[in-house]
Amino acid sequence: MSKKIKIIIPLVIVLFFFLAGGIFYWWQWRKETEVGFIWANKFTERNLDGEKIIEDKKSGLSVRIPKEWKKIEGVGGLSIIFLSPDFELHPKMGPYSPPVPQRGCSIEMSVKKEIPFSDYDIEYSYLQKEIDRCLKSTECEDEVIEVNGHKGSKHIFYPEDQSTFTGNSISIKVPSNDWVYTFNTYLFSQDREKCTQEFDKFLENILLK
Repeated sequence: MSKKIKIIIPLVIVLFFFLAGGIFYWWQWRKETEVGFIWANKFTERNLDGEKIIEDKKSGLSVRIPKEWKKIEGVGGLSIIFLSPDFELHPKMGPYSPPVPQRGCSIEMSVKKEIPFSDYDIEYSYLQKEIDRCLKSTECEDEVIEVNGHKGSKHIFYPEDQSTFTGNSISIKVPSNDWVYTFNTYLFSQDREKCTQEFDKFLENILLK
């Protein structure tokens, strides 16, 4: 083997490792830039068969709401809130509080990207472990449900002061494909039975990729 070839081979190997390392760090950087919440204004809206279709192609989420319901941004634009036409905010709630109703119904949803087993894994792996634990245990605070074929956890919150807020709120969290989908409803109004039915219907019409 000539001296020239002996020099070229190590250079090729070094360049290969530099290239592989560069691709890996670029791929890692790209994943990290996608971490976090999907902004409310990134969701598209269209009308179909008398309903509003709210969707985000990046996260693969699509939901349906009645056409007369109102859609607004949550605090900081990190969530979307759906309000029934007769919604009235509870007088104890402020402008930055959850949409707890005195009348009518409210549903809030958010979507965020996480990287499992990394510093960006805030609740994705925890939720998956809790869902697995609850499937195997009869002593679990949360209920395991399915949303469009994806397993999620259902947690019911009861306020300590039932004299001020009579009712409960429900939080559904679905970890799937590195996304955490969250759907909340606040059942404190005089219409909470109707709102429970509306929330169940909302969950039935969710599409996840």
